[in-house]
Amino acid sequence: MNATSHQATTTSTSNKHPLPEEHEHQQQLRTEHKQAQQALAESEERFRATFEQAAVGLAHVGLDGQWLMVNQKLCDIIGYTREELLTLTFQQVTHPEDLAADLVNVQRLLSGEISTSVIEKRYFHKHGTAVWINLTGSLVRGVSGEPKYFILVIEDITKRKHAEQALRKSEAFNRQILDSSGDCIKVLDAEGRLVYLNQSGECLLEIDNPLDVIGKRWTDFWHSEEHRLACEAVTTALAGGQGRFTGFCPTAKGNPRWWDVQINPMDGEDTPRQLVSISRDITESKVAEENLRQVTDELEQHVVERTADLLNANQQLQLELVERLRAEEALERLGRQNELILNAAGEGIVGLDLQGRVTFINPTGARVLGYTVDELLGRPLHKVTHRSQIVQVIYDLTSYCIYASLRDGKVRSLVNDVFIRKDDVRFPVEYVSTPILEKDQTVGAVITFRDITERQIVQRLKDEFVSVVSHELRTPLTSIRGALGILAGGVLGPLPEKGQRMLDIAVSNTDRLVRLINDILDIERMESGQATLHKQTCDTVSLVHQSLDVMRPLAEQAGVSLSADCPSCKLLADPDRVIQTLTNLLSNAIKFSFRGGTVSVRVECHDAYLLVQVDDEGRGIPAEKLESIFERFGQVDATDSRNRGGTGLGLAVCRSIVQQHGGRIWAESTGRGSTFSFTLPILEYTHSLVCFA
Repeated sequence: MNATSHQATTTSTSNKHPLPEEHEHQQQLRTEHKQAQQALAESEERFRATFEQAAVGLAHVGLDGQWLMVNQKLCDIIGYTREELLTLTFQQVTHPEDLAADLVNVQRLLSGEISTSVIEKRYFHKHGTAVWINLTGSLVRGVSGEPKYFILVIEDITKRKHAEQALRKSEAFNRQILDSSGDCIKVLDAEGRLVYLNQSGECLLEIDNPLDVIGKRWTDFWHSEEHRLACEAVTTALAGGQGRFTGFCPTAKGNPRWWDVQINPMDGEDTPRQLVSISRDITESKVAEENLRQVTDELEQHVVERTADLLNANQQLQLELVERLRAEEALERLGRQNELILNAAGEGIVGLDLQGRVTFINPTGARVLGYTVDELLGRPLHKVTHRSQIVQVIYDLTSYCIYASLRDGKVRSLVNDVFIRKDDVRFPVEYVSTPILEKDQTVGAVITFRDITERQIVQRLKDEFVSVVSHELRTPLTSIRGALGILAGGVLGPLPEKGQRMLDIAVSNTDRLVRLINDILDIERMESGQATLHKQTCDTVSLVHQSLDVMRPLAEQAGVSLSADCPSCKLLADPDRVIQTLTNLLSNAIKFSFRGGTVSVRVECHDAYLLVQVDDEGRGIPAEKLESIFERFGQVDATDSRNRGGTGLGLAVCRSIVQQHGGRIWAESTGRGSTFSFTLPILEYTHSLVCFA
């Protein structure tokens, strides 16, 4: 065998039997390959286990929207089986309102604008209900950067969304209840600063911009004794108790107001974080109480001061006045008792759904109707308040005032209706129906009602009082005045000087009582609408001239000059009432003018109204009295009625007459002298000027 043959043989042998080193290398490669395959299988197994056992929905979605791979949690969320879901696209289960935004995010992922998309959207459950989800999506790309498929992480947030919607609805309902209340409701922080004020509070306090008061200390709004009471009430509430007081505090525009204030801790903790203050405007009751007291005091004063004089003229008159005084005191006690009942009564507040069923009622409302709160929840309100055990009445809800707000979203009020309590007792009420709006849609209504039984009783007593004054007091006074006039005329012959003087005093005082009663009756008739104006075309010159003629003797007696500056204007008015207003103002100006002074009447005719001003040069009126002098028995000084005469009702009568004509009246004073002004609507201004004195 030559060398060439040996080499070939060796080579052939080498190809069939690798060298040991090569064999070992190949064996190692096979081992590493098996290990890699095993690791990959284990990784895939871990991925699938994690994918399936995840607490959130996981899915792979193709570029065309086809579901490629989903876990069981996603199937549970939207109600499909895995096989059903893999035959669908994500577009088919997405809510139509959310699809456009979803596709925009897909394009942003494909364009590389964003790497991850996080949105809240809705899927349709297999049964057709909407399911809210939080979706996190990302795009998987190949080695060359080409898009391959999407990975989605899906979390079911339906319960959270429903809870948020319920919370928003509850907050809107609670705020609507607060705003529908007729009371001023405020929320204070632990430092006593104002953090919330309802709409009724803004109106009652006459606040144009609530931001002007938010953040300020609530106690700083009170002054003097009320400031101390307010601080004590806040301290009591911060200690977990209830603070309550009654005090005077003007509105933001300076109008006087009386308030009944209650402060409670908002939560049940020992150290409350917030307080709620409920203030009820009791100004009307305070004013009514003060007016009634002033009327009684004035009558008592007149009766007591004049009793001795009237006894000498006629003993029977004294007996009648004493009886009337007792009747007035009894009437005052009864009126005051009814007033306290009205002040203590609260308002009922009821919340309704769109079907008119009760969803909320406060304890006061339930107590007024005779039920517990639980007995009324879920029941139709009309079946509770307008039911009948004798005749079953079918109510037409389209005409039922309370439910009108549910139909058209407008506020409705009724000042005279009748409700039925649980014990079948009927009672009169007034109520306001206010819609609850959510996103401009009516979702319910709030009914605020009040039992007006006591109010009707008080009105009846007032009418009876006026009737008593008119028929039981004025008639005998008129007879007595006539008898005294006959005596004063000398029908029984001349009297001794002392007797004549006492008789003159009796006549004067009887005239004053008659004027007082006539003024009271005039005011009552005007305010109750029983006084009818007999309007006719009048000329200002004639009215002013007649008024000056009437008052000239009184002015001459007081040493006061009268003058007038009056253009000719045509107005539609009751001439007797206008003259009564002018004479009352002139009489008032003459009484308070110094001897040698001048009282002038100035008339200005404008396009739509007539301005009349009566000026005097007297002592003037303090600024704090400029409004109160128009109230009944309102006077600058309590001694004026004794020293200068008068009933204290003249200006109140003037205000009623001017208001009935559609005008207004006011007073001004700069320290010396006063100006009383009033307006009346006019028909024609002829520009002719007449001056006379």
